[in-house]
Amino acid sequence: MSLQAIPNETLLNILSVLSTPDLVNSSLVSQRFYNLVQIPLYRHLALPHPAVPARASSLALLLRTLFTHSTREIPTRNTRSLFVYDGTDDDYPVPFGRRLIQLLSLMPRLELFEIWPWAHSHQALFDCLHTPSVMPVALHNLREFRSTNCELGDGLSIHLLTRLMALPSLRTLVITVDDDTSVSLDTAYQFTSGITTLELVDCHFTHEWLAVILKIPRSLSSFIYRQLPDFSFHLEELGKALQPLHGSLEHLDLDFTQLWLEDIIEDDDRPIGSFRDWHCLKSLDIPLEVLLGIPTCTLCFLQDYGHFGSGTTATR
Repeated sequence: MSLQAIPNETLLNILSVLSTPDLVNSSLVSQRFYNLVQIPLYRHLALPHPAVPARASSLALLLRTLFTHSTREIPTRNTRSLFVYDGTDDDYPVPFGRRLIQLLSLMPRLELFEIWPWAHSHQALFDCLHTPSVMPVALHNLREFRSTNCELGDGLSIHLLTRLMALPSLRTLVITVDDDTSVSLDTAYQFTSGITTLELVDCHFTHEWLAVILKIPRSLSSFIYRQLPDFSFHLEELGKALQPLHGSLEHLDLDFTQLWLEDIIEDDDRPIGSFRDWHCLKSLDIPLEVLLGIPTCTLCFLQDYGHFGSGTTATR
């Protein structure tokens, strides 16, 4: 059998397991191979910041490649995942957002979007995701969004969280959320969320905000909550905020820094509450101080006298 007799579907299955350098080399075999290679080559894209030239943007270079070739040759419509670890410096905040809008509009089937914007491109990222042509039009198939290095101020992250949770296709959301009690969540989008995995990173808001956010998803099965140290809360109120999840949650992770637990748990604070009626819960990762409502110094005393083990988490 000659190479020309092999169906395109068979060749695509072979090409899909090759590395990026091998795909590039395969594209040099013939015009047929060149056209076939574009599909797996652009299915999963990652944009690290290039070392040379120093001021070049990999985002701009990719767009130049896409715009100088026809979409028939560069099928970004089949792109499934996009990782952008590329930002901008002080001189290029606006072009970064504009280029990102152009790129997302070329990927209607995008399912995974992860971005680590640089400090000066946070506003550009926010403006990009709030562009009507991007959300929800260009991201209507998005299933996973991750951004753990985007510290938006002035309540922008709350708005971004709301818009992302409104995407009906979204299932996994990992995002950094700031504190701004002057902003209210947009209730118009609260009942469209189908998120099953939610991770709030470096959170800096009170349990009242957490209670409002957790009322939005109806089928949340995994929740990870990583709070910043410079805040105060009551364990009983935190337990009340988690109550909407008791019927569906399977994995719960409350990440609190051990060093400052004794500063936030008062002697008269009531415990977070029981998890006995959480019938779907399979794993619980939470400091014993938070679970029992005991200050760190008291727990250390009980450990010394054998009342508790040395572990700080409970799992079932």
